[in-house]
Amino acid sequence: MAIRDKKLDVFNIENLTFKSIDFSKREFNFDEVVRFSKETGLINLFNEIHDLYSYLTGTEVGLDTNRRKNRSGRIFEKIVGDLLEESIKDNQRFKLIAEDSSIKIKRNKRADFVIYEDCIPKFVFECNFYSATGSKPIETANAYIDLQKR
Repeated sequence: MAIRDKKLDVFNIENLTFKSIDFSKREFNFDEVVRFSKETGLINLFNEIHDLYSYLTGTEVGLDTNRRKNRSGRIFEKIVGDLLEESIKDNQRFKLIAEDSSIKIKRNKRADFVIYEDCIPKFVFECNFYSATGSKPIETANAYIDLQKR
């Protein structure tokens, strides 16, 4: 967890709710900090770090940037996949396929999810999780335009 924000919105996947935690306060609710550390895996992480000082000052964290982004993307895809699966579970005509390569998207990219109705692709889902604007969201918008044409 490498963040600079003083306030953190934490998503609970089990009940699909957000909880805000304010780290700018001088005093913390001890039970809340321990629960947060357990639920996010921070306590387990501290057992695996050899040089805690270097890690906390960002030396090791900076080397893990891409892996951390990929992990966030996979978590987001799992949440979307679970929600899609839940939404079609009562309709036998629909089938959800993850990482479907039969739908051709720009630059040989595969669709994250495709819902088929009676063996015909009806809905294509692309999962993107960004916390800031920039070139990647713009490229994604262009890919959606290309996908819509297809």
